[in-house]
Amino acid sequence: MFFQPADGVAVTTEGTPVLGSTRLAPEGPGGGTTLTYDDGKGKISVIRRGQRLALRVRHADAPARQAFSGLDFFPADEGWRLQARFVPHPAGRTLPIASVIGEVTDTPNPGYVLFEKEGRQWRLEALGDPAKGLNLMFQDQTTGRQTYGVGRYLRTDAVAADGSVALDFNRAYNPPCAYTEFATCPLPPPENRLAQQDADHTLVRLAVLSGERKYSASHD
Repeated sequence: MFFQPADGVAVTTEGTPVLGSTRLAPEGPGGGTTLTYDDGKGKISVIRRGQRLALRVRHADAPARQAFSGLDFFPADEGWRLQARFVPHPAGRTLPIASVIGEVTDTPNPGYVLFEKEGRQWRLEALGDPAKGLNLMFQDQTTGRQTYGVGRYLRTDAVAADGSVALDFNRAYNPPCAYTEFATCPLPPPENRLAQQDADHTLVRLAVLSGERKYSASHD
């Protein structure tokens, strides 16, 4: 992907003026190209989603940013800081993760975590590197009611040598698509809906009354 500024428009990258056509490198481990304009208020970068490229455009004076009224969390509750056990999957296992734009990516799925709450054992499939920290995406009984309709995310510290890991649901947070319709958020997999059936086929769902609540801006 290449970019060329219009005549008379000042655009820079890493502080250097962009003159003529310049190649844009997508965001990734090696960085990527960021274009800056409007005296530093605006930024443009390239993202890769599957086989497609797209532009990520941000501006400090965007109406959504100026109207943002802050985050809303449930009151902190030590009862939602839980000890869990990490159970590894066989090496190389992946989990199909869909996004809000319909892309499906087979994502490394190193294992799952088991934790107890309200007298039951619950399971969440994990992404990420156990040696660095797990990424958990989940839905629960509050999803679409008190909390954002897509679900929420939770990150952990590294898994301990004995397989233990803390799940602090007070730190559960909304994905970027809670704040803008232009985000390409991955969705919680069906396995992570925190629901289970009793022997009589009654559906029981866990209500995680902790972490970030539903974003209540006018576009939500």
